[in-house]
Amino acid sequence: MRRFGWLTIAWLWLELAAPSWAQEVETPLYGWNDSSVDGWTLPRGRGFSTTPSPVPEGAGCLEIDVPGVSWDQGVRRWEAAAPAAFFRARRLRLDVHLDAAFAGTWFQLVPVFTSAVDGWYPLEARSITIRGEWLTLEWSYDAARIDPAGFQLILVTQSNATGSLFVDQLRVVEPSPRVLVDEIGHRVEGKKHVLFTAPPGKSFTIRRASDDSIAFRVPQDGGSLVPWQGGAVDDISGDRIWHGDFTLLVESGSYYVDSNLGRSVVFDIREDVYDDLARQAVKSLYYDRCGVSSDPTAAGPWQHGACHVAASQDREARMYVGGQIVDSPRDVSGGWHHGGGDYGKYVTHLGETLWFLMRAYEKHPALYFDGSTGIPESGNGIPDLLDEVAVELHWLRKMQRADGSVHHKLSALRWLDSTSPPEAFTGARYVTETSTRATAIAAGLFARGAKLFYRFDSSFASKLQWDAERAWDYLEKHPLQMPAGGFRNTGEMTSPEGSGGAFDDRVARMFAATQLYRLSRHGKYRKYFDDNWDVFGGPTPVVKGHPDEHFLLTLAMIDYIDARRGNSPMLRDVKAALRASADDILLRSDAYRSPMDRDDYRFASNRLKVQWATVLLEAARLELSTYVDRYCAMAAGYLHYLHGRNPLGQVYLTNAEPWGAEHPVFEPYHFWFPDGNPLYDGASSTYGPPPMMMVNGPNDFYHGTLSPPLGQPPSRAYVDTNTTTGEWVERSWEFNEPAIGRTAAYVYLVTWFTCRDGKNHPGGGGDDVRAPESEKPGRRSKTRPRVKPHPDPRRNR
Repeated sequence: MRRFGWLTIAWLWLELAAPSWAQEVETPLYGWNDSSVDGWTLPRGRGFSTTPSPVPEGAGCLEIDVPGVSWDQGVRRWEAAAPAAFFRARRLRLDVHLDAAFAGTWFQLVPVFTSAVDGWYPLEARSITIRGEWLTLEWSYDAARIDPAGFQLILVTQSNATGSLFVDQLRVVEPSPRVLVDEIGHRVEGKKHVLFTAPPGKSFTIRRASDDSIAFRVPQDGGSLVPWQGGAVDDISGDRIWHGDFTLLVESGSYYVDSNLGRSVVFDIREDVYDDLARQAVKSLYYDRCGVSSDPTAAGPWQHGACHVAASQDREARMYVGGQIVDSPRDVSGGWHHGGGDYGKYVTHLGETLWFLMRAYEKHPALYFDGSTGIPESGNGIPDLLDEVAVELHWLRKMQRADGSVHHKLSALRWLDSTSPPEAFTGARYVTETSTRATAIAAGLFARGAKLFYRFDSSFASKLQWDAERAWDYLEKHPLQMPAGGFRNTGEMTSPEGSGGAFDDRVARMFAATQLYRLSRHGKYRKYFDDNWDVFGGPTPVVKGHPDEHFLLTLAMIDYIDARRGNSPMLRDVKAALRASADDILLRSDAYRSPMDRDDYRFASNRLKVQWATVLLEAARLELSTYVDRYCAMAAGYLHYLHGRNPLGQVYLTNAEPWGAEHPVFEPYHFWFPDGNPLYDGASSTYGPPPMMMVNGPNDFYHGTLSPPLGQPPSRAYVDTNTTTGEWVERSWEFNEPAIGRTAAYVYLVTWFTCRDGKNHPGGGGDDVRAPESEKPGRRSKTRPRVKPHPDPRRNR
């Protein structure tokens, strides 16, 4: 019997090959690095490579030299650990080919994993017969038993002939989910759909999870079951999908879908099904607070110490301009970290973030009552969501200079200057020069915040109003973009720029003007919006684009419509533009009932989904057309997509199992909770990552080397992993990083579907965006007292 030989690899590279997207996803291994070990050679073939990079068809396979002995056994093993996500699949496949010289003999292959349970996990032996063609062998296995660090392939043969056995395309196979639902559930009166990724037959049932009894049958009890577009393939996902409608089921309870394709996960039907989910998403912002120690009771296992308070950090940050450190130290501590891979704080990223949060409160203030999230401020008389907003507004005020301008950002020099936990990083952090775009966005947020806080903290609201007006005064004195051409990093700084061109600068000013007009009713702010409206081409859809590009204009349009009275030509024009945007979305369709253009499956695609939903929901609230119900139904589709009704059956929220998600994100890209951390990384870790942060989502423009996302249709270009072997190689942050902006967008969307008082589609909520009728220019509101700021700004701080 031959001695055992060992074959090691330097890298495990992943590439997808999936002939049928609706059925399964195949992921092959690359990286055989030894050209001759114990009779194994690599002369030719269809898929293996001797270099650590994907190779085209025909670049090389594994040739096992069989020298003609009566018994021949070879053992080959990968000693380098594969990414854990790779072996989560339940099946293993291997292509083999035998020389014709072996006719009449037999071979067997036995894959063997190192078991995390009992040390040895051999799979069933597979016989190889001589056909003169490539054969595919397949094994099923229990992913919970394996240790991905060890894998062996055993060849057993009895032959007197000499020749070669060729092995190619070793891959794991992950079956796609076949019965897809919103894993959290549905409101009682909402539309309810299940999606099937294969023909489900002519009927299906909804069963009670408590006793498996049938609660609803389709079509016998109503509802429908139809193929999407007559069985067409959805080019965004590559799937053929069947839609099942069980909207008529209105009994509260826990259920699952039962069909000839199998069962769905368990989901709930309740009027308050999303309430706790929304509040926990708000709570997740608390984990990202900077400059203070987390309260152990509020933060639980995700607490951290006071971070970025060392010398030359946020409490005494200097300005970094042109590669030089200038200006006196200033206290810019507080606020939230930007996101999972970045402890920086960026003013220009806050426009949508704080708008989404403040608008969520306006939509359903009762949901976020004082004490609703259990943060340290609970019980102070201010709703918890607004307490979190105030944390960021207080920081934003510190970023404003005496002349009204606002520093563009605060960060370390390099984006990767982050550690775990956050307080472990003690390097210097800097503010950058001011920019007119940051100043305009801050002005708008100060004004919107002032309008909200007047009823809770008039002193703070007065300061915010004063800050907004000072920022606007600065913008009036600097009508052209500053710095010219937009902010750019200088010197050694490589943290994200958050910049934009002259068009983006103008959009930010229009956003500021709208918020100041809503607050003060001063005509000069309305005039600025009116005078610049034609720059954007009048009534054209404005919803598309990458986050932070032009979506602030859509938000400005929404608030402009709310603030204006009467039926002026300008108001009609803005309404027509927003309605055109909503109708443009309504004309689209995809198999998963959450349409978006192919090119929009890019960085932060989940946030883009919310942007599209925002247009629909606000157009419905404003009753801009007769399509209100259709707007709301499509907007709900985006929420259901985020909750698991998508091609991967992935809930795009971290650690959401306690709120009903069976397939949440367990490995977000996050410097604080990095790959391999036994407390926070992965489903088997002690605590998992902080709950209810929304991650970027599928990215068809992914620049790294992991597959998936590479090689997948746009809406499948995602995998729940945070592998960081090579930061600029694998780049898992491009699809699996959470950030405050993504989470805030989710808070906004889910809040719409928590309202139950029948006002304002899709289910009310006391919408208080509009100022009271008594609030006319020059008059004091009876419900929102105006506190005139002191002319000396130092008296208002």
